[in-house]
Amino acid sequence: APNGQNLNLVGSLNGGQGGNGTANFTNTVISSTSTIAISGSPAPRTGIFAAEKRAGFGPTGNLQTATDWPALLTTLNGDWKLALSDVGPQDIGTLTSWSVSITYSSPVLASGTWAPTTALFTNAGLTIPYTAGSAVNTVYAAPTTSTTYTVTVVTNLCTSDPLAIPVTVSNPVGTVSAVSNTSACEGQTITFNADASAGNPLEYQWEVSTNGGTSYTAIANGGVYSGATTNTLTITGVTLSLNGHRYRLVVSVASCNSSVTSNAGILTVKANPVVTVSAAPFTQLYPGLETAIKANVTPSSASTTYQWLLNGVAIPGATASTYIANIDGLGEYTVEVNDPNSCSVISSNSVTITDSLNTSLFIYPNPNNGVFQIRYNNKNDGVSNPRFVTIYDAKGARVYRKSFTVIAPYGKMDIDMRRFSKGVYFIELNGASGERLQSERVIIF
Repeated sequence: APNGQNLNLVGSLNGGQGGNGTANFTNTVISSTSTIAISGSPAPRTGIFAAEKRAGFGPTGNLQTATDWPALLTTLNGDWKLALSDVGPQDIGTLTSWSVSITYSSPVLASGTWAPTTALFTNAGLTIPYTAGSAVNTVYAAPTTSTTYTVTVVTNLCTSDPLAIPVTVSNPVGTVSAVSNTSACEGQTITFNADASAGNPLEYQWEVSTNGGTSYTAIANGGVYSGATTNTLTITGVTLSLNGHRYRLVVSVASCNSSVTSNAGILTVKANPVVTVSAAPFTQLYPGLETAIKANVTPSSASTTYQWLLNGVAIPGATASTYIANIDGLGEYTVEVNDPNSCSVISSNSVTITDSLNTSLFIYPNPNNGVFQIRYNNKNDGVSNPRFVTIYDAKGARVYRKSFTVIAPYGKMDIDMRRFSKGVYFIELNGASGERLQSERVIIF
């Protein structure tokens, strides 16, 4: 041992008490706690045995000095040595490995310190509060809410990591808030809400009645329902079939056998108006021609509001039940309607207004007093901008030239020739590269 004491583990096995013809040792353990004698045990003596502790035996210079294990254990830290010898004329055999194992034990349990000190006591009667930092093995906890306590054990050698000890406290359900009645239009998403003023741990279950409150069934998530086991029930895309259904919330704490049921909130589902659109008398226009696009609403009401859309984009100021379209508004028309129930719906169909011209260049009015418009169907040449308008008199002299940037089909080009004399004039329209797009004549009176 590190303190210089020697203890004989096996004494002269073949010539002494062992009296055994083989001397092998394989996985042989000599333990301070074993009472099994190694003498007489057959090779390879695998097992746990007691030390022989034979006085007067041991390799040269290492005879036994101690009579038992305690004499070796006064100093544990340091070098431990194993000495072996053979009784014969020379040492015979090979030591392949060996080790020393020391198991520590304490006759007194180590003490721990606890945190937090909230609702901790050192006696079962809960009359002696635990003092912060005190080292005790047993405490009594009586928290009013769920709390996680920790204990740390300190010895003269080591300090443990804190051990977490959660204590879950259950409280009965308090009062449950009211569930409000809710109105919605077809297709909208609505929620019902309620909660308990107290209780832990709370469990929620929404129920529905389809017979005016005579009976209720538990709601499962799926379909239009979500949040069926939370304090908020969501109904996505309500339908008319849900009109008049009643919804209530059951709040419970199972461990306390406590349960409270809320009042029932009634769901009112309002039907969306049926909306279609139609155009009369035309769906094909040319410059100067107009047509009326009408919203047809069932049921209709004087308080119904409208918003017309062209190609999905709201038309500013177009909020009447009828919209007048002209050549500047070619495209697809729909209308969004809000009825007296505040239900909003877009028409189930659309009306498409197109042009009715076979010619690309259109001048109107013609004849005129010198103020007129030129319109050109740019679908024939893409978006060729700018465009150049050149006007010649009857003698062929150029009297007018101006450039225009035109975006929409049949985008207008306004001309003012009131300062010119009456007569016939010839108009030539050229593209951005100077190419002639079309020519026409106009009469100024």
